[in-house]
Amino acid sequence: MRRPKYRTVVAVDPGKATGVAMYRPGYTVSDEPYLRTETIEDWRTVPFTVMMMDPDLVHVGEFRITAATAKKTAAPWSLKCFGAIEALCHQRGTKFTSAPSANKDLVTDAMLKTAGVWPGKTAHERDALRHLVLVLAKMNDPWAHNVLRGG
Repeated sequence: MRRPKYRTVVAVDPGKATGVAMYRPGYTVSDEPYLRTETIEDWRTVPFTVMMMDPDLVHVGEFRITAATAKKTAAPWSLKCFGAIEALCHQRGTKFTSAPSANKDLVTDAMLKTAGVWPGKTAHERDALRHLVLVLAKMNDPWAHNVLRGG
């Protein structure tokens, strides 16, 4: 088996409560892929929690403020979380990527359920998993392709 390009990949869905998903390509626990998720209620701790996972790649869902967003709330935490993670990745030399949050809609609830990664997850964790699956699929990861095929 060839060694994966990245040892640890972390995906983040930033918000007041933030979903984080970590995956180690090529590693297994009880014949299952090594996958960890969590919801972090205080966004200010997210950047440090992510860096403590010792990632090689961090992917964060983008947050855009539109006229509709501005009417609902100022919502600074998503932008601050995004910027802090990007800055720490730059400082540490960790690859940082991002994509529009709407992309996560390409990974459906049914896909996550069929892949067995739905139970016990909060909505924030599932959104981070959606980002994770998409970034891993771009890297041609077999587990991510299996999720996208619905199984």
